[in-house]
Amino acid sequence: MSFPSKTKHTATVILLHGLGDTARGWADFAPMLQMQMPHVKFVFPTAPTRPITLNGGMRMTGWFDILSLDRIKMQEDKAGLEDAVRNLESLVQAEEAEGIESKRVLIAGFSQGGAVSLIMLRSRLQVAAVLAMSTWLPLAEETPLVSAQNQQTPVLMCHGNQDGVVQYSYGQESFRKLKAAGSPIEFKTYQGLGHGVDPQEVQDITGFLRHHLPSS
Repeated sequence: MSFPSKTKHTATVILLHGLGDTARGWADFAPMLQMQMPHVKFVFPTAPTRPITLNGGMRMTGWFDILSLDRIKMQEDKAGLEDAVRNLESLVQAEEAEGIESKRVLIAGFSQGGAVSLIMLRSRLQVAAVLAMSTWLPLAEETPLVSAQNQQTPVLMCHGNQDGVVQYSYGQESFRKLKAAGSPIEFKTYQGLGHGVDPQEVQDITGFLRHHLPSS
């Protein structure tokens, strides 16, 4: 699902949804943001349908398989994660083919989609910034966590401290690892928020996007 810019297209946001969701779950997000960022095109891809081990092998939309939410760091679908990043890179390259440099493309994601967005920091494609909501850093023991091209790429992680799906502590630990790797990263906590987004977070997200994707 794509939302063309309202004025001259000079930047793009690619946002990846969470497990079991689709692009339509975020469809209201683009028109709201475009009121303040008319020059930005929004791209919301939908993940392929695949068996998810966490849910007994049930087929649902997912960027990669998840074996357990209690042992995320110990059991990871490395092949699926790498495939998800390649697909994301192809979306960035499609924007480049339309004349938008990769450094004018901001990568965002929620939950499982946020995990893919954080791995994008390892890409050879320099992106404008990364927004990761209610998520964790996969393959955290592999290095480098940040490529030479994205050493200066700003990152904002947002997480509710009452998240019952992706533990808040996973987000905190991910932040510390990326900070130690030299990433210019910021972590925002939302008191009382579960696995979702609240008005204050939307306000913070909007400010982050506007700051890092000015009209020119």
